[in-house]
Amino acid sequence: MRTKTAEPYELLAEMYDAVMEHVNYTQWAEYIKKILSMEKTVQRLVDLSCGTGSFLKKLELKNTAFTGSDLSAAMLRQAKAKNIPGMNGFCCADFTALPFRSASFDVAVALYDSVNYLLEEAQVRQFLAETQRILKPGGLLIFDAVTPYICNTAFKDFQETQYFDESTGFDRRSWYDAAEQIQYNEFILHFKDKTYEELHMQKIRKIKEWTKLVKSSPLKLTAVYADYTQHPAKRKSERAHFICRKEPETKF
Repeated sequence: MRTKTAEPYELLAEMYDAVMEHVNYTQWAEYIKKILSMEKTVQRLVDLSCGTGSFLKKLELKNTAFTGSDLSAAMLRQAKAKNIPGMNGFCCADFTALPFRSASFDVAVALYDSVNYLLEEAQVRQFLAETQRILKPGGLLIFDAVTPYICNTAFKDFQETQYFDESTGFDRRSWYDAAEQIQYNEFILHFKDKTYEELHMQKIRKIKEWTKLVKSSPLKLTAVYADYTQHPAKRKSERAHFICRKEPETKF
């Protein structure tokens, strides 16, 4: 059977929710809500990598309008099919070139390692500049990234196979190249008599590398939290959440 090549998430989107069934989106939503509980107001929030919308569906912030944005149209089609409370609309966009007006949002989030797809530092700088632009003065950007530590342990050489019926499923192989700092995730997707391959590549930067990039951006880095806590992230943390703020306008 000939294997065809597909773009990342082009076909994985159809089974993404099943692939990610192990992810505790409720925990993630509660964690972000705890961080946001100190904010005076969150009228408009944009998820810049909303995927199939599972996180937004669990977030449930009262009096907050949600916008979902993602580079993958296929993932957005899955999100649009869900009944997500508070949705204000969806947008297919690259978060290094966002179509939103300046000072549009109180909060922007980019979760579940989405920033790791920015392979070049120039792309990271553009992402940070764009989020700063679309945030209101005093607004917040929250993004996360897994660390080299967890990639060197749990994801250094990982394989799994899952079938949903006799002819539909996937084979996944993951490996980490420490010299390149690249995590590779190869999905072989089976749809009845057709087989496709998607190769996903992510740049796994050290916490200090992310910190340096944020500090050189227009945003102010206010905290780097470890593993769904409000404790500082360290080298052996598995995941770090970066809390960044757009400086309020100075009044003279």
